[in-house]
Amino acid sequence: MDYKIVEKPAFKIVGMKYFGNNSDGAIGGLCQEFYTKRIHTIKNRLNVGTAYGYDTWTSEINKNGKFTYIAGVEVSDDSEVPEDMVYIEVPSNKYAVFVLENLTDGSVQEVYRKWMPQYGLEVNGNYDFEFYETEDKDAPAHFHVPIK
Repeated sequence: MDYKIVEKPAFKIVGMKYFGNNSDGAIGGLCQEFYTKRIHTIKNRLNVGTAYGYDTWTSEINKNGKFTYIAGVEVSDDSEVPEDMVYIEVPSNKYAVFVLENLTDGSVQEVYRKWMPQYGLEVNGNYDFEFYETEDKDAPAHFHVPIK
């Protein structure tokens, strides 16, 4: 699998949040609601037409598989966060970027377990994110993993 290294400045996201292990596919429902009903309520969007899926985790993921996922869009600031949404700041970092045509739990695990070690890449943080060049959740995901 090909990848590229990019330096990305800090940016801000507003979106809908999920916490769990996604065993029931709840993230799919969250994304469906966000992209079809809620995305247009975010007023201070930047780069309209693009979208993010942001994941973060603690050691709890090793015990029960639970993590946080945010379906969101880039915003200018936290001045207008719609009800039932969250605001986060993603730090400036260096990223390994893998283009995943079909983002699944299996394809993400393959990046971490196979491709990162094979390319000698070391993770630098407890998060990753996918960037979509369109608001179509079925579009290829530019999967960003922070690296040292």
